[in-house]
Amino acid sequence: MHPPSISVTIKEPLVVDTGIDFGSYTVQKYSHDINVFGGFESANFTIADQPLDIEHWLHRGLGADVKVYSDALTSCWRGFVNQIKAQMGPLTITIGPLMDMANRVAVMYNGLENEEYPAISVGQVRTAEQNDTTSQGKYGILPKVLSASDCTEDEADGYAGTYLEKMKNPKVSQDWGSTKKGTPQLELSCLGYVHWLDFPYTDTDTGAQSSRQQIIDILAATPNIAWLVFNTSHVDPYSDNDIVATEQENDNQTGLSKIKSITPFGDSVYNRWLFGVYEDFKAYYYQAPTAVEYRQNLGDSSNRIYTPAGGLVYPWNIRPGKWIEYADILVGEAIPADLNNSMRFQFIESVKYTAPWGLQLKGGEVDTLAQRMAQFGLGGTS
Repeated sequence: MHPPSISVTIKEPLVVDTGIDFGSYTVQKYSHDINVFGGFESANFTIADQPLDIEHWLHRGLGADVKVYSDALTSCWRGFVNQIKAQMGPLTITIGPLMDMANRVAVMYNGLENEEYPAISVGQVRTAEQNDTTSQGKYGILPKVLSASDCTEDEADGYAGTYLEKMKNPKVSQDWGSTKKGTPQLELSCLGYVHWLDFPYTDTDTGAQSSRQQIIDILAATPNIAWLVFNTSHVDPYSDNDIVATEQENDNQTGLSKIKSITPFGDSVYNRWLFGVYEDFKAYYYQAPTAVEYRQNLGDSSNRIYTPAGGLVYPWNIRPGKWIEYADILVGEAIPADLNNSMRFQFIESVKYTAPWGLQLKGGEVDTLAQRMAQFGLGGTS
């Protein structure tokens, strides 16, 4: 199995709804990142293939659905192909990134009424959306709202049309070098489906909502709802607490950035809450745990990680948003009620796995300061 103990399956983009498998490949240089905010973040790997199939990849592979499984058939990562780099002898062709494209475009501008001189400003105006349905049918709806300074409606519409024409198809670049040799191969850069939440989000209601309901509304507002439906059954109902925020959103913030601004509020007693999208498009919004879920002995030369009950956890199955205990340091120290108060414990903010056995865990502190400052309307300290 390549790489050892994980397998990768790739199918055509979900937007085209064919379910056609791209086939079996030898996967090399596999790695993935999972973050405490957002969940499945990115994955990168290389596959070797025949030239004819590489041409198929260049035409149909951008946006392809990628699933990564352990040998026990548990989900390790899922996302889509964001960029393809194909090497065929001396020629390298790069297509993408997909997320840089735009096939639905509007412009927010400071409107000018030009029927008289001098021109009179009419304030902030947003143009109607311009769409390229051919691009949308192949790649999904990729909306962008541009910003412009003083201009007329016709000028703003012209900006939108020009940008749409330029960005409706993926960027392609080519690089030829006489020293390049070797078997044809593809380098695939992938992103998690949480990145499809990076669409312009607007809500005209002026009332207040719980954090939970705002997140559910954003997940349901994706313009790609026809093929991408986020499962909200794990958006914890107990997050319907007395922490509420204004529902209205008309500042051209994206859905993803809106969720990122909601999560620091935590709950009414300043507990931290986490958000991420994982397997089967399941969106999780839940209180950060307070109990240890992983344990590791620094004296173990194999650097193995276990559950508190002693079960081995393979590196490709490690997730962020959990506590790990380094069990053989500060052994005589009493375990505090707040694990932040001991260097023996680490809260995992991000996980980077590199096949076959590489693992990097970055940690942080689960404190209440961020929640308190967010609820007071403060963004930081200086």
